[in-house]
Amino acid sequence: MVTVYPHAHCLVTDDISAVNNAIPPDKPQQAYPLRPGPLHFTALQVAVDPDLRIGRWSCTGAVRTFSALPSDGLHISFPTGKAARVDGLAVDEDVVTLNLGGSACPGSTLQHVECDELVLSGTALAALCAGAPGLLESLSARFIGKMSVMRVRPAAQALHGALRQTLDTCAAALARSGPLSTAQQAIVPDFPSTSWRRSLDERLRTMLEDALTCGDLLARRAGHRRHALAREAERLIWQRVASGQASGLSLDELCADLGTTRRTLQLAFQDHFATSIGMITRSARLQRVRAELGSGAAAAVSEAALRGGFEHLGRFARYYRDFFGESPSATLRGRQQRSGTA
Repeated sequence: MVTVYPHAHCLVTDDISAVNNAIPPDKPQQAYPLRPGPLHFTALQVAVDPDLRIGRWSCTGAVRTFSALPSDGLHISFPTGKAARVDGLAVDEDVVTLNLGGSACPGSTLQHVECDELVLSGTALAALCAGAPGLLESLSARFIGKMSVMRVRPAAQALHGALRQTLDTCAAALARSGPLSTAQQAIVPDFPSTSWRRSLDERLRTMLEDALTCGDLLARRAGHRRHALAREAERLIWQRVASGQASGLSLDELCADLGTTRRTLQLAFQDHFATSIGMITRSARLQRVRAELGSGAAAAVSEAALRGGFEHLGRFARYYRDFFGESPSATLRGRQQRSGTA
């Protein structure tokens, strides 16, 4: 298929697996539910050209997301909503996040959140910085390899206003063209790419120059050790669940491995994730089972459940339905039906 710019991809789903599957292979990202409850995702991604993408997504429910940025990439986002956390920091609608140069987002905890975002890479980023000598060097010295969260100032407000207006226009144009789907859809032919890019570059340069003088809320927050401890425990949980390791997942075992106390680790999880260690362990195990049922790695529900560490199948089935809104047998049947029609 010939790629025509600008174009858009849309996604509306209640299935977190569909969110992960819809992400292009060169845009590594992962999302998983933090606790039981209904989830609903909507996403609009607009590729203005190969090196410039804007988007809007929203999520109801409690999820954890991770992403990584290309080494020549710049990602700016404007999150709004209830109970949003970025790397454990509670944020409100008056913040902007900035990632530059291969920085990996350590993970966001989201609940009832909407986000407008912009991603530049390659020639788009080079062209932006060419109009402001020394800007890229200054940004690299301040932001390279990490994520920053800052308070919104007038320059960022102006950028977000222009971004929001464009996304509103694109969403309306797609809605008129028919039902939303994940397929590539062309944006209205008269999309003013050239003039829009020029205006965007001006606002973005002003915002980035202003960001160099902003304080980083992540760097100033209290409890750095607690947040790092919670992230390391989460990493161990996912690593051990993925490898099928039966031991090392209890609270006492995690505390022994991390050299901390039960109370310290429990408080760190509540502070960073707003949920318990046991709930994240359960979510990781359920995600493994769901992946096996959906991929054909398991021929039976009981086989996948036991490999995932669930010995009580009735309790497992209840947990599974609470997290994913369907029974594990329904997931297995769906995969078998897809295989039969392939």
